[in-house]
Amino acid sequence: MLRPTTRNLRRVFNQFQGYNYSPISRLARTNGRTSAQPGFSEESEGPPNNDKQALARLEEFNEQIHVLRAAEGAEPHYYLLASHTIISEVTSYLARHGDGSEAYLSIFMNSNAPRGSDLLRARRCVFNLTETAVAFISLVPRSSPLRAEHTAIFDLNGALEPLYMLYNEDIDTRQWREFWNRAQPVILELWAELHKAGFGPEEE
Repeated sequence: MLRPTTRNLRRVFNQFQGYNYSPISRLARTNGRTSAQPGFSEESEGPPNNDKQALARLEEFNEQIHVLRAAEGAEPHYYLLASHTIISEVTSYLARHGDGSEAYLSIFMNSNAPRGSDLLRARRCVFNLTETAVAFISLVPRSSPLRAEHTAIFDLNGALEPLYMLYNEDIDTRQWREFWNRAQPVILELWAELHKAGFGPEEE
């Protein structure tokens, strides 16, 4: 299983950033077709220039997640595509400092987050987005062949489901540390399995 280290986050981030596509418009892909969702640009957005922009992008992504939820009832593979993209967006935020991300990752897991702080806002977004990614995979019907074809994906997702029932986005620092220490390595492994199975973006 991938451990929650800067190296592993960078590995995911580098693969994600290697494609010229908008992570938001990617979520509109269903049934093998690409269609733009209202308010989403098909242009590649590029990386944010600073921490404020990075958080604003993450919050915008989080606020627009309702567009994905409206797609419930879509083809089962859509949920896996969407989950991969959501986790990629989270990972790109966490690894945005490149080789200097180690300090931020420690802060993100361990530091106190006062009400209204950027850190608390980021934690809430990450919690909500990863919870949504897990919920999407759970929507794949029990009868779907995808469950037999990709057992590792569904096993990892099954390991995450209880965490999102036990914790919520308003937990204190100690509970956050417990949650993220348990969830992050499984989330990274889930991303890797989704990518390996072909649910990531196509290379241009």
